[in-house]
Amino acid sequence: MYIYCARKRAHKRKELGLESKLVIGHIGRFEEQKNHDFLIDIFYEICKKRDNAVLLLIGDGKLEGKIKFKVNQLGLKKRLSLQGLDQMFRIYFKLWMYWYSLPILKVYLALF
Repeated sequence: MYIYCARKRAHKRKELGLESKLVIGHIGRFEEQKNHDFLIDIFYEICKKRDNAVLLLIGDGKLEGKIKFKVNQLGLKKRLSLQGLDQMFRIYFKLWMYWYSLPILKVYLALF
């Protein structure tokens, strides 16, 4: 069970050099149903407005190569961290403050 702790979150962000970053995260397998393609499009738009945005993708799957290619094409490679599911992904919960589904992100961008 995950329990939010501001102290642990700040410590982990500092450890990873993310103290002043807008950290957006997604945990899920790289398959069509998860729509990583759209997530990368949204993140690209966020990056136009927020220089400090980073994206953490945790998962694996058959579309991982396609997503990496798209990230490179859009020049987002330095703003992306890709971790496999074998990593201790609970640690990454401490890095972002809010959880968004894609429809909510769409509304957020409209208000941004």
